Formats: sequence, structure tokens, C-alpha cells
Amino acid sequence: METENNYGGLIELLAEPSVVLTQWGLAFGESPMRLSYKMDTEVLSATLEPIINALADVFAPARNGEQPTSMHFCPGARELRELEKSVSFAAANLAVDGFTGFDVGALLLSLRDVLCSALKGAALAEMRHYMEWLVVLAADSLATGREQAAVERWHNQLDEGTPLIMITPELPATLFVCEPDRRVVASVFGRLLLTIVRTGAVAAIVDVRGVSGRMSRGFAEGLESFVGHARIAKRIRIFACGVHADDVPGWRAIAQRFEAEVHFENYFDSCVSAALEDGGWRLVSPA
Repeated sequence: METENNYGGLIELLAEPSVVLTQWGLAFGESPMRLSYKMDTEVLSATLEPIINALADVFAPARNGEQPTSMHFCPGARELRELEKSVSFAAANLAVDGFTGFDVGALLLSLRDVLCSALKGAALAEMRHYMEWLVVLAADSLATGREQAAVERWHNQLDEGTPLIMITPELPATLFVCEPDRRVVASVFGRLLLTIVRTGAVAAIVDVRGVSGRMSRGFAEGLESFVGHARIAKRIRIFACGVHADDVPGWRAIAQRFEAEVHFENYFDSCVSAALEDGGWRLVSPA
């Protein structure tokens, strides 16, 4: 290698990736930057191991057995893509496990200290600069991972918390709320379908008054799958509550496509009354 960019010491260090991984874990454990969050050592090692392996691959010999003769650690370089992907992936996973920005910063700076202990001169300066870039990259991936984890939790909570109630033993009603995505819509309609089959219902209420905004494409696809099911189309009367006036044509088009019967009401009690009367129930007011 060129003397002004000598990574020979790092190549020797990375010849034993497991040793580097152990040193990294110990350095991270002693870092004053990290918070008191505790994580299983084996789980952490499994998360960090791909980073060490990707780093070792940077110095892997060519097919002819020759070592790289020139190496520069520049952010975004083609030969460093796998390493940067590994860092991003690990940071995103650690976000799910509760790591903070302090923890991830401590993690990458601890790795910097381990790697830089085997370097000097121009290579040392270059590696320090590159590791600062990896800290920024990891912080961005951490934020993205935490956001995705929060969205995933929200979707799960929305799916599990969307009410499906029984007005009578043979009249189910589901009440969509907030802004359900395609997956949540499909899951809720799936539960409604199973309830209809299980109870032998001949009618069902779909209340969308709690949905934010107009009918989305994901909701339309879920509605179409539900209405077009063999156990629904031509067999079940659907009472739609609170459908936006501009969305009514879309609902009707889907219903007509499968010859399904859909009735529109503005209020939930109107849907209940109509569905019960349609099923032969008599609503008698108290004396």
C-alpha cells in the first residue's frame, strides 16, 4: 500500500473479525456517551457482526490473491456501499430495540476508536473523518427506523382496535376510524367476513364516519374484495353509514360490479333500524 495511506495495521486487525467484535463491544460498554440502556450481548453482537464482516470484505484479496494497493475511505464510494448498508440496517434495527441517538453515536465512535488504534498518519486522519460520516449515516437510519417502528405500532393498534360489534347475534357492524391503510382495511373486512360466515348474518353495517378524508385507493380495494366475495355478493345487504357524498358513486360502482346490495344512511341508528327491520325484527318503543 502507499505509505501516505497505510492500512496495513487495520488489515492485520481485521484478520480476526471476532476479536474486533469483542473489542468493539467492550469499548461500547465503557463509553460515557451511551445511556444506561441494556441489551443482550449476543443480540447486539449478531447485529454488529455484519458491519465487521463488511469492513473486512473491503480489504479482501482480489481473485488473483493480491491485496488492494490503494484504499480511500470516502463517503458513498462504490467499494464501501456494503459497509454503509450494513451500518444503516443495524441502526434501523437498533431503533426498534430502543437505542437512542446517544447509544448509536457511542456505538460508532467506539468502533472508530478500535479501528483507529491500528492506524496512524494519513490513514488515521481519513478513517476518523469517515467514521464521523458513518455516525451521521447511522443517526439518519436510526430516525427512519424509529419512525417506521412507530408507524408499524400504529397500524397494529389501529387494526386491533377498530371496533367490530354485534348489534344482535346476527347483525355485525364494523366502525372504521382514523386513516386506515390497505393492510388494516383488508384485515378489518376479513374479520367482518368471518363474523358474517360464523353467525349466518344476512346484513352488515359498515360505518366510515370516523375515517379521515375521502375514500382512499386502499380502502376501495378492500371494499371491492369484501363485496366481491362469494359469501357477500348477492347474499348480504350492506348498510353503509356516513359515506361522503362524493364517495357514494364509487361505492355504488363497486356494488353494481358484483350485484351487491348497499344501502346508504347518514346516522348509525338509522342503519341499525333499517337492518333490523330488514331482518324481520320489530323495534318497539317503551311504553
